[in-house]
Amino acid sequence: MRKKLSAMAAAIFLGASAFSCSPESGGVPGAGESASSMDIGLAAYERADYPMALSIFRSQAEQGNARAQHILGVMYFNGQGVERDFAAAARWHRMAAERGVVRAQFVLGMMHFNGRGVPQDDAEAARWFRMAADRGGMRARYNLGLMYEAGRGVAQDNEEAQRLFRLAANQGHAGALAKIEQAPEDASGVDGAAANEAANGGATGGAAVGTAEAPATQSLPAVAPAPETQIALVETATATHTSAPPAISPQTQTAPAEALTMADAQDAFESGDFATAASQFQILAEQGDVRAQYTLAVMYANGQGVDQDDGQAVRFYRLAADQGHAAAQYDLGLMHANGRGVPTDEMAALGLYRLAADQGHGAAQSNFADISARMLEEGNAAYERADYAAALTIFRSLAELGEAPAQHNLGIMYENGLGVGQDAAEALRWYGLAAEQEFAPAQARLNAP
Repeated sequence: MRKKLSAMAAAIFLGASAFSCSPESGGVPGAGESASSMDIGLAAYERADYPMALSIFRSQAEQGNARAQHILGVMYFNGQGVERDFAAAARWHRMAAERGVVRAQFVLGMMHFNGRGVPQDDAEAARWFRMAADRGGMRARYNLGLMYEAGRGVAQDNEEAQRLFRLAANQGHAGALAKIEQAPEDASGVDGAAANEAANGGATGGAAVGTAEAPATQSLPAVAPAPETQIALVETATATHTSAPPAISPQTQTAPAEALTMADAQDAFESGDFATAASQFQILAEQGDVRAQYTLAVMYANGQGVDQDDGQAVRFYRLAADQGHAAAQYDLGLMHANGRGVPTDEMAALGLYRLAADQGHGAAQSNFADISARMLEEGNAAYERADYAAALTIFRSLAELGEAPAQHNLGIMYENGLGVGQDAAEALRWYGLAAEQEFAPAQARLNAP
C-alpha cells in the first residue's frame, strides 16, 4: 500500500532572512552603521531594483551615513529610481565629500569643473580635486595636475603639475605617465589634443563625470562641455593611500603590466570611461581577480564599454561564481533561469541560487525559497497521482541541494520501492540527512521501532 507523505513546510529556508521591502535603520559610519541595510541596498542597486535601493540609501543618508550619501548622489545624477537632478546629486555628494569620501570629492570636483548642478567654478573644482588627491585619489591627482599645468582655478605651476603627474603615474595612470615623459617645456602646459578630445566628447563617446579632462586651449570654450551621461557605482574594495608613494623618474620609469590594479579599473568605471574600464577589468579578470571577473560580466550583460554579449557575460559570471562570489552565483542563476547566453535550465539556476543563498545573498535566498516551494508542491502532486517517476526526479533534485523535506520524501520512496528499486539502506541514508537538519518527520522514522 502506498504510504502517505508527511506534511511539508511551504517555505524552504525556515528562519532565513529574505529581502525586506522597507528600509532598515542604520547609523553613521563608526557609530553603529547598519551593515545589513547597506548590503541590502547595494544588492538592490546591483540588480537594478532602484526604487528599493533609493529608499534604503535615502534613509541611511538622512541619518548621516556618508557612504549612502555618495551613492544617493550617484542615483540622482544618473536618474536611477528618481528623476535626474544634478543639483540634488551635487548636494548629496557635497555631504559625503565633506565627510571624507574620496570618490565623492572627485565627482564633486568634476561637477564644478563642468557646471553640473552647481555653477561652473574652476577654483572649487581644484579645491575638491586637491582634497581627493591628498587622500590618494589617482584621477584627482591627474586632474589637479592638468589644472596646475594650465593655470585654471590655481596659479599656473608646472613644477606642482609634474609632482602630481608623478604621483598619479606611480599609481598606474597612463595619461599622467605620458605627461611626465613629455615634460613640457612651454609655460602653458596645455595638452591641446586632450583638450580637443574632451571638448568633442572624448574618444569613447563622451566625457563623463569623473573623466580626466584636460583644460581647454584658448581656441576652445572656457569649459569643455561634457555630455549628460552616467556615473557608475563601484562598491568593491579599493586601495587607499595614507601617504604619497615614492616619486618615479620620468626618464626611466615605464608602466609595468603588473602595476594595473582594481583601483585603476574602478576609477575608470566610476568616471564613466567604460571602454577603458572594460579593457582593464579584462586584463585583471584573465589574471583571476574575482571582482574584475564579476564586474566585467555585468558590463558584458549590460553592454557597458563593450558590445552586449550574454555569452561573454556567462563566461565571466561562471569564473567568478566558481571562486565563490555570491553575486556572480546569483546573476549566473538568473542567466540560466532566463536563457540568456545559456539554455534555459531552472535546476541549474536553483543550484546557483542555493550557493549564493548559503552565503547570505538575500535575493538568492528569496528566489531559492520560492522555486523550491513550488517544485516541492509539484513533487507532492505527482506523488499523490502515483506519477512516481516525476516525483522521484523532483525530490532527488531538491534532496541533492540539501532540502530536508525532499530528502525525507526520497527516503519514503526508497523504503517502499516507489519509482525506484526498494532499498532500505538508501532510505535510511536520506532519512538521516533530513534528520541532521532537525526535520521532525525524518527523526520520527529513524526512531520508529
